Amino acid sequence: MNIQDALDEALDICGGKTGPDATDYFLAKLLGAALEGEDDWPARFTIDAEREKAQRMLKNRARQRSTVLVAHNGAILTKPARGGIRSHDGDAAAFFQQTLFVEMTWHQVLDWASMVEAMAEGVAVQVTIGRRLLQLLDAVPESEGPADAAAQLGTTVADWLAS
Repeated sequence: MNIQDALDEALDICGGKTGPDATDYFLAKLLGAALEGEDDWPARFTIDAEREKAQRMLKNRARQRSTVLVAHNGAILTKPARGGIRSHDGDAAAFFQQTLFVEMTWHQVLDWASMVEAMAEGVAVQVTIGRRLLQLLDAVPESEGPADAAAQLGTTVADWLAS
């Protein structure tokens, strides 16, 4: 068994849900494989997991240490003083690096601002979907959910959202 197999088994056992039950099942498989000594994947997984945890901790601490006050809609908000900018490693593989605004070049600011605007547009679309689904609830309040409401209106959720 390898890491992917153990993850897949945990997801299958837990109906595709990624909550505590799946995590516990996966960790039990990890421990069992480590105790049986069948492969080195438990040790590799542990090292990788600890590395990811350390990276998250460093990123969170860096965010905590660098904030800026921003005036927005009449309120003063505390926000991170950094943004993710596209960087490249020695192999030219792209990745996003958190960089302080005061250390960005104008080119980096333009790239970051464009990326944030694209993300905002994506969120705006999700808001529209949510509002359209809630219109189904308003139209058929006794329905069990969006699919039932759409069916009672003689349509589908996909057609409702597209109209």
